[in-house]
Amino acid sequence: MPMIHSLLIAVLLSLSMVVSAVDTQITIAGSTTVFPAVDAAQRAYAAAHPGVSFVVGQGGSGTGIEKAGKGDVNIGMASRDLKAEEKTLYPELVGTVIGTDGLALIVNAENPVAGLTKAQVVDLYCGKITDWKELGGAGAVILVTEQEKGGTMEAFKHHFALEAQSEGEGADGVPGGSALGLKDDRSVRAFTLALRF
Repeated sequence: MPMIHSLLIAVLLSLSMVVSAVDTQITIAGSTTVFPAVDAAQRAYAAAHPGVSFVVGQGGSGTGIEKAGKGDVNIGMASRDLKAEEKTLYPELVGTVIGTDGLALIVNAENPVAGLTKAQVVDLYCGKITDWKELGGAGAVILVTEQEKGGTMEAFKHHFALEAQSEGEGADGVPGGSALGLKDDRSVRAFTLALRF
């Protein structure tokens, strides 16, 4: 999987303004991928600057960019680059790379399937493969996906060229996607036949 740039979208907020602020509240929203790093950073910053408090929410990269662009939050978190239309719509946004992350496909430890090709992943998420026995396992495949507006979902779709696929489109906007709504590896541990990214 290619590395995905994680961006912190800052809206007209300079560090010097924050340092000199007294009783200032900074609002942040967006990527669930970027959230842990930003949450740790804001806790450390708030501890060193008692007059500054933070409200940090999530909602996905698209939400973070939109909220920052509209001025609803001071900082938007995104795990992808700004799209051309977002740059046009919100020309004042400035992207700052704070790190990189990667995507991985995971299955339950009890699933005997040891590996998947790119074509097999596409077939799984397009609904062409619906049973693990087609890949050396057994039982119906349970797909667990991310929210549709997130940068992780967009990177996954782009890497596997799933944007153009329409067959078997699932509830989460990914072909074959599941509406389980489970956001972490507990979904794979709970379901022996689960596959998630």
